[in-house]
Amino acid sequence: MAGTHTLTPPPPSSPRGRKTPLAKQTRLPSPRRPPRREPPAARSKPRRRSPAALKKLVHEAHGEHCVPTDLIPIGAIPRTHNSKPMRQVVGQLFAGNFGGDVAEISNPECLTELGATIADWRAMRASPVLDELP
Repeated sequence: MAGTHTLTPPPPSSPRGRKTPLAKQTRLPSPRRPPRREPPAARSKPRRRSPAALKKLVHEAHGEHCVPTDLIPIGAIPRTHNSKPMRQVVGQLFAGNFGGDVAEISNPECLTELGATIADWRAMRASPVLDELP
């Protein structure tokens, strides 16, 4: 059979949503992500804001029900060895029932400062507030 031509059948449709090689070639390129912004320069000293300014920021961001009554500035909070803040230790110090287990705390020296700051705060809250005379 001279001059006989064989025809190949077209590729089957993609089963179960698989893409055929042709579909992969005609796909449009995905949009590129915007470039990452560089992190702000690290400050050598954290910026101090007044308690009123901090309360205003909390009010604007989270609402009136989240504004704290008092703000207590501290040097450091207790952290785990993985640098996660240990909020439950701070809560226990405020409640007065801290067990004293410092095995998981990477900076146990901050507990003495935090305890003294909480004691000062309690003394300040317990003292009567006298109105100023005009």
